[in-house]
Amino acid sequence: NQDNLCGIIIEKDAAKHIVAPLCEEYDVSLYPLRGDSSLSFIYSMAKEFSAAIKAGKGVGLGYIGDFDPGGMSIGRACERGLRDIMEWQFEVSTDSLTWERLAINAEDMETYDLLPIPGKKLDTKLKAFIKEFGVSHGAEVDALPREVLEERTRNFIEGYIDKEKWDETKAFHQEEEARWQSMLDTL
Repeated sequence: NQDNLCGIIIEKDAAKHIVAPLCEEYDVSLYPLRGDSSLSFIYSMAKEFSAAIKAGKGVGLGYIGDFDPGGMSIGRACERGLRDIMEWQFEVSTDSLTWERLAINAEDMETYDLLPIPGKKLDTKLKAFIKEFGVSHGAEVDALPREVLEERTRNFIEGYIDKEKWDETKAFHQEEEARWQSMLDTL
């Protein structure tokens, strides 16, 4: 009964164990890309998000990825692919789709004194990364302190939840569960 659909997209499984419990707690889908995502995977996400938008909901997606040429490219390619498929294939405006990079961001390198990992000289994306950020090093998402990643994920998810509706739904489910348990106890 929420007005928005929220999802977390993660570049790789390295930090999945940190955000998965939060996604489960809030009944939010978690989409692990495991590197460059396939078109069929992006298509399935686009189909789900398009249906939500057609139903009048907003869609908020939080992206968690490495701060390096690959992590930046993977996130951007996924967002672009989603928007393109939603607009071309499902004929849905993506104006109500919000994409937010939750981690790692350039400022995290200094704020959390992350171990800088040098870019690979043969990486074709390194030149553009250096031009954009002015550095040739990055960090992997699992270098970010656990509590920071948890807090960002929780804050992002809670930003898309109508708390009053959430509490009503939880109460309804608890009543239903109690009713079913009562019926089972009488059998």
